[in-house]
Amino acid sequence: MKKLNKRGALSNIVWALIGILASVVLGAIIYSFMSSSISRSAQLSVNGYLVGNSKVIVQIRDIGTGEVTVRSIKLYDNSGNEVHCTVQSVSINGQQVSLPVTIRPGQVLEIDLEGNCLNAYSILVFTNYGVYKGYISS
Repeated sequence: MKKLNKRGALSNIVWALIGILASVVLGAIIYSFMSSSISRSAQLSVNGYLVGNSKVIVQIRDIGTGEVTVRSIKLYDNSGNEVHCTVQSVSINGQQVSLPVTIRPGQVLEIDLEGNCLNAYSILVFTNYGVYKGYISS
């Protein structure tokens, strides 16, 4: 009986060590994943407003926790055809800038476009994290 107890005790210690090791490895993996996703989380809010017959104002707000580089934008009509408008001004919180531009959390990028913008319906914003979509309201 005494030998069986020693084997059982040794087995419990081995399983406890394996459990501790697995917990440490799993914790490191979860921490690595969470810290990288939180530190670089990009999220944009994209809204457009039709002003008159020929002007569109696009507002892009960084609502994430990381910086985002806005490279360009394109406007489309209901059928998916590109609408060609000319960029008149680009500003971040009222200060003039030019594309491409990096915006930080809480900042608002405003792009004024003029031209044949009457049929514009949707906006695609091309960034270093991918493409974001927004819609134009009148």
